[in-house]
Amino acid sequence: MAKKDLVKSFITGYLDSYFNKRDLQGTLSFLGDTLSGFGTGEDEHAATAEEFISLYARDIAQAPGKIDYTVKSEYIKLISD
Repeated sequence: MAKKDLVKSFITGYLDSYFNKRDLQGTLSFLGDTLSGFGTGEDEHAATAEEFISLYARDIAQAPGKIDYTVKSEYIKLISD
């Protein structure tokens, strides 16, 4: 499989797991051990992987149903071999 196809498959798998299946463990399987980030809510910020996982878990618990989304365009540029 070409590298661009691998990247697309990875992203598609993540989006399917998170938005369509709302599967916490499946979603987390796409992520690394060192996570940090923020969400859309005032209290949605995470400095550690544990905090980040809690944000994902809360999001899925609060909205467990499938979330419809559309990928309107895609562009994959490999930055290394």
